[in-house]
Amino acid sequence: MTSSDSEYSEYSEYSDDKEAGDAKRRRTTPTRSAASASGSCGYNGSLGVPQKLAFTESSDELETYEEEDLVDLQQIAARATVLEFDQFGRPRQPVSLPRDAFDLVGGLAMLKHLPPKIMSDLMLVHESIKQRVGISKMSPWAGLGDDTKRLRAFGFPSEKEYKRLLRPGCPVRLHAPEKTGEEAADDEKANHEAVCVFEGDQSSLAWSTARELVEVIQPARAGLPVDRLDPANGVVYQPNLHNGALHLAAHLDWPLHEGFGKVIVTVGMRGSATILLIGADVDKEMGVQPAWSFHLNEGECYVLSGNARNKCLHAVLADCDCGGGSDEESGKADGGGSGSRGIRLSVRESLNLRFGLHTAEEANMEILCHWKDAL
Repeated sequence: MTSSDSEYSEYSEYSDDKEAGDAKRRRTTPTRSAASASGSCGYNGSLGVPQKLAFTESSDELETYEEEDLVDLQQIAARATVLEFDQFGRPRQPVSLPRDAFDLVGGLAMLKHLPPKIMSDLMLVHESIKQRVGISKMSPWAGLGDDTKRLRAFGFPSEKEYKRLLRPGCPVRLHAPEKTGEEAADDEKANHEAVCVFEGDQSSLAWSTARELVEVIQPARAGLPVDRLDPANGVVYQPNLHNGALHLAAHLDWPLHEGFGKVIVTVGMRGSATILLIGADVDKEMGVQPAWSFHLNEGECYVLSGNARNKCLHAVLADCDCGGGSDEESGKADGGGSGSRGIRLSVRESLNLRFGLHTAEEANMEILCHWKDAL
């Protein structure tokens, strides 16, 4: 079933509770100049501060911003420390990277070659959510009124799981963190319209697939929090469609908004990409934010928990799929340049599994305290 307006309206009263993260914030987007001017491997210190973008005059303005943002991320990727992972999915510490800097990616894991059966079941869940919600009802990744290309939806394994999010007193609100008042309410309505709730055999499949994926990840061996990577504490599926977009801007998954989840698993469902992690500012004078990268193919997954989830922004540079052609028209998105309008496209789709919900206190203590400049 898909959530109806009547189901949502019972819980849709908007609150300005600051603990719920509804302070006047603006969307996290990178600022230009730091990538090339500083010669460092990260954006400047203002990257963690969200900026609200309003493209009201023409689509050309948004397209120009998209191209500039892509170039910035490509420059970051060129300077980022490339991570490798051991047989259990744990990142190996590069010899050149100090321990305190490497600790910032604690809680990150990456697994290659997920078993075909699990990938097949994940694809069934992924496609079922897309079909049942419908492309026209999927919500823009950045919220209403901003980017409308990148789309997402939410799939709950059962009605009980959906009501966990809707229960009175739950601090999580499904709107972009910079939105307040009517804008926030409109975002929430759009996101709840992009929800489907599984029943019967599909519910059983969603539950069993999440459990089997966790068994494959083997949290203890991968250095991940066993108690938090547990479907019994709640899990929500989230398909993401790039729809041709070559990147996903650097962002924090705000825990009391649509970026909820104590642990977030991302599975590459279609297409491949370079994943960037960008740490919180560690040098106030120079404004340098360290950056790391790794490549994710179809059938692989990575896990964000601990510092990697709480103290780092993440971004995506999707590889483009152009159906052949020259090197300039195909290959990895981080190898291209500007001037690609209308030529280079990404087919990338991913599937998030969001495990658990933070209380307001947990969110403040574990995540929001590291991003006070963004509040």
